Amino acid sequence: MPDEIARNEAAGEFTHLLQAGTVNGEVHFHAPHTAQPGRSPRPVTEWGPFDLDVHRAIEAPPTDEALPELPPYLRRNHDDELDAELREPDRSRMVVLTGGSSTGKTRALYEAITDHEALRSWELHHPRTADELVDRFRSGQVEPRSVLWLNETQNFLTGPGGGEATAWLLTLLDGSIPGPVVVLGTLWPQYWSDLVDTTNGNPHARSLLLHSVRRIRVAERFSDEDLETLRSTGSVDPRLSLAVSSAGKARQVIQTLAGGPALVDRHEHPDTAEDRYAAAIVTAVIDAHHLGHRSLLPRTLLADAAPGYLDERDRIDAPADWFERGIRCAAEESLHGITALIPRRRQAGTGPADGYELHDYIEQHGQAVRRAALVPDSLWQALLAHTAEPEDLERLTTSAYERLLYRYGQPLYRRYWSSAPSAVREQIVDLLAEHGRVDEAVALMPEVGRDLQHDDALFQPNRHHRTVEALLEQGRKVDAASFLQGFTTARLSSGWDSPWLTQALVDLGRTGDAIEILEQQIAHENRENDAGTAPPDGNVTSSWILSPGRRSAAGNRLIAQLADLLASDGRWERALQLVRDHADYSWTKGWLARQFAKAGKADQLRRLAAAGSTEAQWLLVELELSRGRTAEALELMEDPVLFRVPPHAASRLVSLLVERGLLDQAIELSTTPHIFLDEEAFRKLVATIAESRGAESAIAHLQRLLADDLTAFNASTAKALLADQLAALGRWQETRELLREGGPWARTWLPEHFARNGNPDLLRRLADTGNDTARYELIRLLLDRGNDREAMKLLRSTTNSGDMTAQKLARLLADHGKLAELRDRAARGDRHCSQQLVVLAQQAAFPDARRLLRHGLNTDGSTADDA
Repeated sequence: MPDEIARNEAAGEFTHLLQAGTVNGEVHFHAPHTAQPGRSPRPVTEWGPFDLDVHRAIEAPPTDEALPELPPYLRRNHDDELDAELREPDRSRMVVLTGGSSTGKTRALYEAITDHEALRSWELHHPRTADELVDRFRSGQVEPRSVLWLNETQNFLTGPGGGEATAWLLTLLDGSIPGPVVVLGTLWPQYWSDLVDTTNGNPHARSLLLHSVRRIRVAERFSDEDLETLRSTGSVDPRLSLAVSSAGKARQVIQTLAGGPALVDRHEHPDTAEDRYAAAIVTAVIDAHHLGHRSLLPRTLLADAAPGYLDERDRIDAPADWFERGIRCAAEESLHGITALIPRRRQAGTGPADGYELHDYIEQHGQAVRRAALVPDSLWQALLAHTAEPEDLERLTTSAYERLLYRYGQPLYRRYWSSAPSAVREQIVDLLAEHGRVDEAVALMPEVGRDLQHDDALFQPNRHHRTVEALLEQGRKVDAASFLQGFTTARLSSGWDSPWLTQALVDLGRTGDAIEILEQQIAHENRENDAGTAPPDGNVTSSWILSPGRRSAAGNRLIAQLADLLASDGRWERALQLVRDHADYSWTKGWLARQFAKAGKADQLRRLAAAGSTEAQWLLVELELSRGRTAEALELMEDPVLFRVPPHAASRLVSLLVERGLLDQAIELSTTPHIFLDEEAFRKLVATIAESRGAESAIAHLQRLLADDLTAFNASTAKALLADQLAALGRWQETRELLREGGPWARTWLPEHFARNGNPDLLRRLADTGNDTARYELIRLLLDRGNDREAMKLLRSTTNSGDMTAQKLARLLADHGKLAELRDRAARGDRHCSQQLVVLAQQAAFPDARRLLRHGLNTDGSTADDA
């Protein structure tokens, strides 16, 4: 039930409100349309359109007759779908309209329920936040025959309260809460895509949208039929006429009706000094939202930030009242009744505006054009001086460190560190480590540890797994070891980090430290599992650590690892004593088998295999193959008693069989049910078949694997390899048919094929279709050929790559020593480029590397002098 779902509490009056970007990674939020809490439920007919966030229309020249609040409603295809879905509201259901900003989604929902014979008398709930929605469910206010109005639905599925709100909606829609209740919502298309992404941090939202929601798409533009219907109407509202004529060939009539394009044109092409002042202020607001400030932006913040957005001519001898003129132009002087900035007042009573928010159409446009823009110091300084909401500070901290702006990142997180919940503190620790501040992250760990002392369930090692993996993938073994050791020292590890930490220490030549860490962790595991039992004399000794009956399952795993390390360090007597002390445990036979294999003791392995050690069985075959004793190896493989290869060992054995020319046996093993080959072994096998027996044989083998469904875990690799072989024989019709089956492999195979064949022209054509892999492969090919100019030009136009492509591009730039481009992209918020800069700095790959590691970057990408 929803009450069982853990969530982070949001401080203050507002929860996070998603506005643009992605739900996993760079999340973008905006403040709600009003600071007022949701009103009490009342019948649908008692709600006005503007109460429910329907956009006001543009103003038209005065006429003799007074115009209604809104122009006549123009029905389109989505209205028929909506009516059909709501025709018989006999059960609880949720309908979400998706479409871009100002396309008429909210108006469509409003018209549907106010015209509905039954729904118009139902009670309508209009909560403003996820927390308020949860409160209404918990208090039982959401009764049968209610409408839940969740305009901008992303606001209720994300942020601290999003998980619990989503769970309540799922509970409602599965019938566990009495109904019927109709839930109505709107989403921009990118929100829908982000929320259903498998990497989305709220899996409940993905399940809700994909399995419990009826999605109805709203077209961005009027069709020819829509325009013809409009023209055939007897009396056309002058506002509609103006919208149609202004929209032109773009046919974005509804957006124009809401005044959006006029705002954008005024912002992009300011004609007067006042317009330029306003454009500077509006751009500062766009950037502030993008960086993470989602609360209303106060006037003082904008006054401090805007000077950095003025061009030189406007900064010289600017009038004393330039800001007042600019804010008046942006927030008071409307175009067709719409302003770029919307003044809001949060305090009770009358008075000036507390702050400003953007009209959503110009925000949508601004986020597209400013997504990778350089942000001036004036904005960072203003944000640091005037931001108070912890949620805003948290997001701004992330943005600062993703740009290696240590001078802003540290004071930002220090502002809310003492009041931050433990989960947020853990996120900060990871953020610091990923962006070059491992020592600072480690220094904070004891404070996180004190938070979690009384509630181990709060610690989420999976979050830190990703950080450790990122550090190791970047080759930052020293950082990884320091990070992991910090968790162990702060008692935050619970054993999850020991394999990584010990391996990192061994790789750094610190085997003795690795052994000591393992002993400490084993002692910790024993204390946790012995209900506080202490050694008789109060001393934690090795004999007490390893004493029988004092070990959890995790502890036994750690002891096995300790035995491995002792043996590799030449401390055989102690390692063997461990094994003798634990001869009744399953890991001991596997440990002995590995040691016998390393020492080349075939006879001992054989005896151990006969005693039932699975690991000894396949290690013996590996040993015989590695020695070239193929006859003995084949004999063992034919013995069902001595040879039962586990799935994880198959890749190594297949590779050894291929190396020894035993192709038939390798093929037979690869087609054994439940056997999994890693990509390297799989490719090696197929390549050998093609080389020795021809491409037709390789094709037949792959087709057999796919037909028999023997590649459950590597079907994509099998299809990619099959496409390789078909293309090599010129069988393009079959290749195209295989590609049409789809899947991630199909999107990457073609550009990779073109790249392998050195065909930049075809890569360009494919990249122009929006294929990120083609763009990456083209950039890589151009760099390899020394065509840096075209490669950099193409790279600078690449701002919308997926996370994986962005990571590959950053590594590509680092590999080719493109420091200037790395710095520029880091300054624009590319966290992967920031991390690659840290890697290069740790390698002393450029003169001011040490200074960068200490002080970070300036906002223009140059190395800072102080932090």
